[in-house]
Amino acid sequence: MQDLLHIKLQSYLAVHYPDMLLALREEGKEEAYIQAKVEGVSGEMETMFNTGTPAYMVEIHCMDVLIESLGPSRYDYIYNILEDEFEERLIAFENLGILLYEIINIIIDCGALLDDFDEDDRFLKYKIVDLIGEYFTNPETVHHGV
Repeated sequence: MQDLLHIKLQSYLAVHYPDMLLALREEGKEEAYIQAKVEGVSGEMETMFNTGTPAYMVEIHCMDVLIESLGPSRYDYIYNILEDEFEERLIAFENLGILLYEIINIIIDCGALLDDFDEDDRFLKYKIVDLIGEYFTNPETVHHGV
């Protein structure tokens, strides 16, 4: 079950937290991070198995716990803003195969704005939309770090 959770968590990170996953890879800490997360739910997993909980329910519960501990996805947040406010750019980035690269650059440019952010904070969204607009109109002022 731990191997399955490892694979599922890694896949989930690749889709919803690619910025974090790439940073972990660059530091050589991807496997250690995922393994530590999975080991963090091993006690709950064992308890559930000992009480006769079916394997599929244990898997669902453990993935829910793992995902919840990650907090909101900066990647998904920026993706959703691009989808809502800059759809043509989003489509162009997807067609060019550079969407991941561009979203990671935007995340880097947002810096501390996205540390412990609240997805429901509309004023934050306005700031991010302005920053993305600046990213598109004045590329010389942005800090491409990827």
